[in-house]
Order: sequence, then structure tokens, then C-alpha cells
Amino acid sequence: MLLLTDREVHGQRLSRDLALILPCTVVPVQQAGAQLATARVIVCDVALNEPSAVGLLRAALDRHRRPGIPLICLLREQTHHLVTQAKALDATDILPLDTPRAQLLNTIAQRAGWNAGEGATTPRRIASAGAQKAAAALAEMMLAAESGTWISPDTLEIASTAIIDAIARVEIEAWLDVVWAYDQVTYQHCLLVAGLAAFLSLKLGFSAADRKHLTEAALLHDIGKARVPLEILNKPGRLTDAEMEIMRTHAPIGFELLAKQGGFGGELLSVVRHHHEYLDGSGYPDGLQANEIIDLVRLTTICDIYAALIERRAYKSPMPAEQAFGIMWDMGGKLDADLLGAFQKLIAHKP
Repeated sequence: MLLLTDREVHGQRLSRDLALILPCTVVPVQQAGAQLATARVIVCDVALNEPSAVGLLRAALDRHRRPGIPLICLLREQTHHLVTQAKALDATDILPLDTPRAQLLNTIAQRAGWNAGEGATTPRRIASAGAQKAAAALAEMMLAAESGTWISPDTLEIASTAIIDAIARVEIEAWLDVVWAYDQVTYQHCLLVAGLAAFLSLKLGFSAADRKHLTEAALLHDIGKARVPLEILNKPGRLTDAEMEIMRTHAPIGFELLAKQGGFGGELLSVVRHHHEYLDGSGYPDGLQANEIIDLVRLTTICDIYAALIERRAYKSPMPAEQAFGIMWDMGGKLDADLLGAFQKLIAHKP
């Protein structure tokens, strides 16, 4: 997917959500020079009321668009003039810039021919349908957290239900395979952790209510990362000490966001704040120990660490399960050994 924009910083943030459907390249219209490989979909976020910007956009489309390639124009204002301008560009779809992320992503998915589809029957299509629905809901919640607006518990329930239903119908390998395709780092991680949590709670015989609580907590455990600068979140190499200090603020920030809003249970809030706590007291932000760490946190922490180890990046393949568990066992008394052992027995995939 190609995102043509005249606002590079905003474009990077928008591309984070668009990458939930397809790998997304951001091209500032002022710099739309070299020819790129043909995109399956082009998204336009340009001020169509400015003649100079429209001229740059036309030149960029002449260079990058091929016959039959969908063009989705995002309008900053819904005026007759701007709609007419978008139609003159032969836009396939014309949407307000503030279109809900779920609707925007669904439109792009349909235009790209990436249609998970209702009534999916193969494991990959079942996993894709659940992941697409959960990812769109997660994008809505992350955007709300970033902007300081309402994080909807109903949206959280939509996402957790989609994951739980998919995990109940397919093996964990199908879920991992689909989620590994997501380019956006935080979303890939949250969907991995939530899928693993749903899988673990299902196999351990949790009640439906407890499975829902654990999956929702896993989905929101990194909600505070919406307030962490993208250059730190997406840095491919090792973080500096100063950058790590900023990264570590995501746990208390996420907790404060949800606690201030209200409507989220105490155990979920504990997961958001304490998923980096260790049984030996060496974790953060509060240095909790042993019995101070509830079971829901212990389970999420195990899923969180395992997901981080097996994540796929442009610069690395997923770590094999055996190696990932070796690292986790080498952490000594930091993790709950009984839960880790149970989790390892349940994981049969070989990434």
C-alpha cells in the first residue's frame, strides 16, 4: 500500500494503522520522485483545497498509479468542492479523514482483495477474519489513547470476542502465521500476546468469563505505548538507557489512562501496570514480589515475553519455540515456573 501525504509526521501515524492490512510505504507528495513497485492500493491524505498540493498529488499519481489500482481519498473537510476534486482524481472511495479506523481498514481490505470474509472455513481464513476485526478495534483504542479520548469498553469486547472465537476454532499456529504478517510493531505484539493468552486460558480450562478477562487484559497491556514516541517504539536496534527509561513509562501511563477514564476492572488495570513485574522483585514500575503479583499478571507476563521473543521483524525471523523457552527458563525465579511449564507443554508449534 502507498500513502501519499503532505503531512509526513501525521502520515507516519496513519501508516501505522494502515499497515494492519498491507505493508505501507509513506511518500510525501513533495518528494514523490523515484518510481516504486506498483501498489495494490493508494491512500491519499493531501489538502485538496490547495492548488499547489493538488498539483503535486497529480504528479505523484501519474508516477505511481497504474490502471485499476484503487485510490482512497481522505478528506479533511466534507465540502462539495473537495468531493468534486477527489472525483476528478478518479478516487475509488472518498472518506472523511476521521472515518473510524475499523471502517477505513475494512474499505482498504476490500479494495485490496484481502477479504477475510464471513463464513470463512479454512484455518487461515478463520484466523484472518478474527485478526482483522481485532486489529481494527485495537487501532481505534490506540488512537483514542494517543489523543486522550474515550477508550470504549465495547470496542475492547469486540476485539477480545473476535480473538477468543478464532482461537477456539483454529490451532495457535494459524493465528501466529496471520499476525506475523502485520508490519506495525505494537499491533503485532498485542495481537500475539492476546492470541497466546486466549489459547492458554482455553487449554487450561478457564471459564468463559475468565478467558474474556485475560484476553482483554492482554490486548490492553501495552495501551500506554500509544504515548511513546514512534522513533523509540519502532527503533530496530537496541534502545539507549535514556530511551529505555521513556519506554518503561508505558506501563504506568497506560494504567493512569484507563484508571482515570473508569469502566475497567481492577485485575485488568493491574495487568496494564504490572506486566513487567517479576517474582524476585526486579521488575518495574513498582518492584512487586511473589504474592504481590496476581495470577492474571503472571500469565500475561509469560505470554508477553514469549511473544516478544517469537515476533517477526523486517530484520529478523521468529525465534524457534525451543530457543524462546530456553531463554525464559534461564530467567530463573522471575517467572512462575508452574505456569511457564504448563504453557510450554501446550505450545506445539515450531516457528
